[in-house]
Amino acid sequence: MKKIGLRVNPVDKRVDSFLPKIIEDLAYFSIEPIILNEDAEQKGMYVEKKAYLKDDLDLLVVLGGDGTILNAGRMSAMSQVPILGVSIGSFGFLTSTDISGFRETFKSVIEGNFILEKRPLLEGLIKEKCFLSVNDFVVSHHGHSSVSPFEIRIDKSVLKYKGDGLVISTSTGSTAYNLSAGGPVVDPEMSCMLLTPICAHLIGVRPMVISDKKVLVSAIKSKKYSLSVDGQHAVDFSNLESLEVRISDLFFKLIRSQQSSDFWTVVKEKFHWGN
Repeated sequence: MKKIGLRVNPVDKRVDSFLPKIIEDLAYFSIEPIILNEDAEQKGMYVEKKAYLKDDLDLLVVLGGDGTILNAGRMSAMSQVPILGVSIGSFGFLTSTDISGFRETFKSVIEGNFILEKRPLLEGLIKEKCFLSVNDFVVSHHGHSSVSPFEIRIDKSVLKYKGDGLVISTSTGSTAYNLSAGGPVVDPEMSCMLLTPICAHLIGVRPMVISDKKVLVSAIKSKKYSLSVDGQHAVDFSNLESLEVRISDLFFKLIRSQQSSDFWTVVKEKFHWGN
């Protein structure tokens, strides 16, 4: 691995103090990273001029938290470049190491001692606009309207309910908004889609886990609805438009060292399941 991209959290001020350590650790292996942040040049960092994210990168190192990795995951989806997440705060679900352990982790990676996880992405389509999601799509009524009716089509079945919205989650996103809305925790490498109603009007409307099927979500009454992509990008659409969601043919590729905690160990620690 010689061609390494580096993307950092653009707003966290701690990055300015941690970035030199990452660059120093990479220089130890005779690697000069390609900085992929839009504001990198203003900060005096080396910037690849030819492309925002080149297809021939061997690895993308992401310095930040899970939110930065979600953004990088969508950015790297088309090129399928694997991501190594480095935490600058509390250990997240998607980071493999922290600053202090980065050099040792990177050494293991270039020696081939790593685990490559291929996690399914969701693809959402509204008319001709296509969106990719690492965690989830969230459909909710626009503004301060009352409880809204939603229609979900799965194959030939039509399901209707009233509520505040719907979380359509990947298996990776099962521990995010999906979990807060009452959905289940799912192994992140499972190829499935989670449909979790938000504050449904009837108690019998429960979360669903479905296989690789196309799902159509329609908003029936309110004039405008909002689509949130990974909680980072929002789009408005009308009740005359449907959101079509399916599991993408692309993957979110995540690299973990052999020494990093597996998913269920992180879940246990985060949610205090057991001692």
